[in-house]
Amino acid sequence: MDATINQKTTEELHTRRRRLRERLAVAWERREPAGTIHQIEDELRQLWSLIDSLGGHHPPNCRCARPPGGTRNPIPEPA
Repeated sequence: MDATINQKTTEELHTRRRRLRERLAVAWERREPAGTIHQIEDELRQLWSLIDSLGGHHPPNCRCARPPGGTRNPIPEPA
């Protein structure tokens, strides 16, 4: 049962991560203040830390930028 709960929790965290990445992309497009962008990036880092503390499980449909056993790619800067 713990594995099911852990998987559901990490799926929810990954959903939050996707939404934050979308917010970050919109913030860059709108050229929002650096403080706003840094806050979103900090939230993303905290989410990664939380996901890692749960064992780093990624749901089967996860499309995150983290290779198996590796570290995530840095957040890309817009062109």
